Amino acid sequence: MSNPFRIIDHIAEFTSLRDLELLEFSLLKSVYRMMQPYSIRFLKVDGQGIPLKSTEFDERRHRVLYEDIWVGEEVQDVLQLMQDADIQEYVLRKDEFFINCFNVLHDGHSDTLLFITTKKPLSKQESYMVSGILQIYSNFNHLLCDSQTDQLTGLANRKTFEDAIKNIFKIKYIDDDDFPDDHRAKSEKTEAVYWIAMVDIDHFKRINDTLGHLYGDEVLVLLAQLLKASFRKQDLIFRFGGEEFVIILRSEDRASCEGILERFRSSVESTDFPGIHTLTVSAGAARMEPDTFHLTLIDYADQAFYYSKNNGRNQVTFFDDLVAMNKAKVEPVESGEIDLF
Repeated sequence: MSNPFRIIDHIAEFTSLRDLELLEFSLLKSVYRMMQPYSIRFLKVDGQGIPLKSTEFDERRHRVLYEDIWVGEEVQDVLQLMQDADIQEYVLRKDEFFINCFNVLHDGHSDTLLFITTKKPLSKQESYMVSGILQIYSNFNHLLCDSQTDQLTGLANRKTFEDAIKNIFKIKYIDDDDFPDDHRAKSEKTEAVYWIAMVDIDHFKRINDTLGHLYGDEVLVLLAQLLKASFRKQDLIFRFGGEEFVIILRSEDRASCEGILERFRSSVESTDFPGIHTLTVSAGAARMEPDTFHLTLIDYADQAFYYSKNNGRNQVTFFDDLVAMNKAKVEPVESGEIDLF
């Protein structure tokens, strides 16, 4: 294991981040560098032990999975044991390897565990050090969650959105420079296509004026639940302000993105909201390009959103359609960072 000064450097590095995805990656990278294990991964499971997310590191690849997550029978048994008996640390012997399991986070609905696969069992000192680092990570994770969550809806808040849109193209993988030369070519890289969508409740002011702000808040909570149910766990959902929401989603092409947004729009329209029965939303979407200013990307989605609002509501408009109709134009591509608002 690294000397104490390097360990402090690693802790300082990952606690300097304010993005939960990057924080997770940074912790795995730090533990990997300190211990050089055979493999290391975070595994998030629900209350029944069903895998929800896997963030994996090993000598060949580093990736995030939300589907088709493989968990061996022995590891599944350990997961169940640790959940049932509230065990914080466990060592599993499998063939010539040792799988060191640590319970990292528990939020009432899920558990996140760290699995470190090594050639020999961790020493008491190594186990103590990893447990201490994970406790720091857990405390910091909870602080970030509290500061980045909209208290009414439970969605990520606007400040979190501002950070996420700047980092969206950074969270796909860890930089290849973090791995030895002979491992770089083996790291998995799949080109991601991201889309930003702005969603707004139609005639929301009328709801507040006729039924009151408390009922308006209930509508926002119900819509937030529909958003969570309609989008995938890897999609990022934010309450942007008032009745306006923003989604950043990954989709291989426009048709898939449009299908996801249309299903959500239709789901809202078909939901019976007490007191008002029918509620509709308008949305605008734009493809996110890594070389385009963040503020410009938001403006593209905003233009598409207002077109939906001003042309009948209850619809999804894409910015590239506006460009094709000569109702909008693409700004010259520039790179760089810009602070929002």
